[in-house]
Formats: sequence, C-alpha cells, structure tokens
Amino acid sequence: MDIKWNGEAEEEFLQLPNHIQEKLRSYIERLSEKGLEWDKVELIEREDIGLEVYRIKIMDGNGEELNHRVIFDIEDQSYVIYKVGSRRGFYSEENLREVEDRI
Repeated sequence: MDIKWNGEAEEEFLQLPNHIQEKLRSYIERLSEKGLEWDKVELIEREDIGLEVYRIKIMDGNGEELNHRVIFDIEDQSYVIYKVGSRRGFYSEENLREVEDRI
C-alpha cells in the first residue's frame, strides 16, 4: 500500500530534528511492506472520543532521545499518516481529538 501524509502531520514531521526524521522515515517506509501485523503497530481505540486508528511505536534502546509515535489509518488502499510526535503527551485527550479532526 502507498503511504500518504495529512498536511498537519507532515508539518509536525518536518519540525523534528533531521536525525529523528531519518529514523522515523525508515519506520514509516517499512509500514508498506510489514503492514498491520508488524509488532510495532497497534490499534488505538478511544470510545470516549470515537477514535479508532493505528500507531507505530518507535523507540531506541533506552527510550530517551527516540521515543516517538506515528498515528495512521487506512483510506482508499493507502496508509495515511495523521500525527507524528514525541511520546510525551502524545496520547492526551487534546492530541487525540486533534487527530480525530484531521481524519
């Protein structure tokens, strides 16, 4: 499947340091070959706000510098990236409602 980007998610991605972008890009590109069965992918269900999307969990060995998440969903035979960012605060209700607004 192709990978597409929501405009806001692409802006978030471009604001990250270049070395973080490179690592995230390598994970995102692997999504098209590994798919939903990949152990880095998990379904996120938030019934309280009506959100059901997938995430990629990206960490380095110690989880300090690289501890990021990518939220995506499937649309028209493509993976669409909706949010990219650091784990800190990523799952807050405010951030997840923002994702819902982008879909």
